[in-house]
Amino acid sequence: LLAIDIGNSSVKFGLFENEILHRKFSIPTVRTLTANDIYSQILPQSLSKISAVIISSVVPELKNSFRELFMENFNIEPIFIENSFDFGFEIKYFPPENLGVDRIIAAFAAVEKYGKPCIICDFGTATTIDAVNSKTEYLGGIITPGIDTLSEALFLKTAKLPRVEIKKPKNVIGNST
Repeated sequence: LLAIDIGNSSVKFGLFENEILHRKFSIPTVRTLTANDIYSQILPQSLSKISAVIISSVVPELKNSFRELFMENFNIEPIFIENSFDFGFEIKYFPPENLGVDRIIAAFAAVEKYGKPCIICDFGTATTIDAVNSKTEYLGGIITPGIDTLSEALFLKTAKLPRVEIKKPKNVIGNST
């Protein structure tokens, strides 16, 4: 199984045999990628044994390119996960069709791994924090800019703050700009 997560900043690939992850890699998300562009970046010879593809995407512009890639090169119709799939939750988000598939998948994975209730935090291009209660109700949450997005905004919108590398600090409390 080739599992693909098309995010706003990168496309992550995981090659599984049953529940064992054998290989993972990523490429940058470029909204104008064609099937041929993707094919040339993913080292197709390492994917010769795939029999199924499942895709989660928050980038609608890439859906056709990925479908074409797997249909033409591997003769596989990929499954695109939609937020309308039955994840076993009662969705309390309104309107439910606007709920990002990335958020509901993260909530499903957290409940499967850790149980419920739980709070799910995803720190990517955007930071999302969501909640599932003890009754298996997906309650919703918040979306804020991610750390890189915030850092870039501060650099662009201020006169004296420099562009900084995001890395773990030696101390939580800073003593310089």
